[in-house]
Amino acid sequence: MSSEYVKLSRPEITYAQKNLLQSQIEILDILKNYRIYQKLRQEELLLKVALKNKIEDVKNNIIFLERLLPRAHLPKEEKKTTESNILREEDLSLEQEIDIIKQKIARLKSG
Repeated sequence: MSSEYVKLSRPEITYAQKNLLQSQIEILDILKNYRIYQKLRQEELLLKVALKNKIEDVKNNIIFLERLLPRAHLPKEEKKTTESNILREEDLSLEQEIDIIKQKIARLKSG
């Protein structure tokens, strides 16, 4: 296999060298940005782990406080009445609701 040589003019050589150096600069910039990204990513992971630990601590503190604080006991009768009111309101038809509202208006006018 024979080698062939091409003679380049001075402006062509300068242009090629300039492009080669510009490409090297771009590659080095990309490498620099990639290293910065790696550092930031590592920092992000460390912060996420720290946040997870803090959340776990807060969760444990809440559980601890729930054990220490007294519990409020509501009468069961009140819960049943509110549940029955909700069920009753859902069962009412539109006409029944209108009648109830008219009765309330009449009471307000007379009272």
